Amino acid sequence: MVRNKILILLLATLFTGCDAYNELSSIGANAHMDTVWTFTQFNVTEEGDTIDSYYYYGEISKKLYKKISANQLSSGFIQLRNVKYWGTDDLIHSYRSKESDGSLIFRIEDIQKMELIRTEPIAGKGQEQFEDEVIKETEGDTVDTDLPILNNEPETEKTPPSPPHTD
Repeated sequence: MVRNKILILLLATLFTGCDAYNELSSIGANAHMDTVWTFTQFNVTEEGDTIDSYYYYGEISKKLYKKISANQLSSGFIQLRNVKYWGTDDLIHSYRSKESDGSLIFRIEDIQKMELIRTEPIAGKGQEQFEDEVIKETEGDTVDTDLPILNNEPETEKTPPSPPHTD
């Protein structure tokens, strides 16, 4: 009887000590197969309290993206699939190798900025693939235009557009 009370108290402490709902929700949302492409900046605290920034293209669950951008999830894990990155040669490279399947997992709390990408970035190409005349809106676009862009950077004051000039 006392053993059961201790177990219940221990489990209650465990689940209130961390945000178990968010953790479990992120696991379920990562499992959905409907995906979107994102370009994401992660700021990860390393040993010695230094912060390292990582920038990756990757596919994530559309359901997870919607939950994060609507602030329904603030902790848990995010899995990036088919990860790609900018190399020092100004070309995009695939993270996939003999050792890696091309996926990375980060904490949702480490996301600094996340931007939706219309189409899969092509490894071996550079910035030219993102120029306006190259990207054409088609039925095959991977992004719903109603999905918001997540940005954890502080808001800056913006100057409102000037009214149209009439003569």
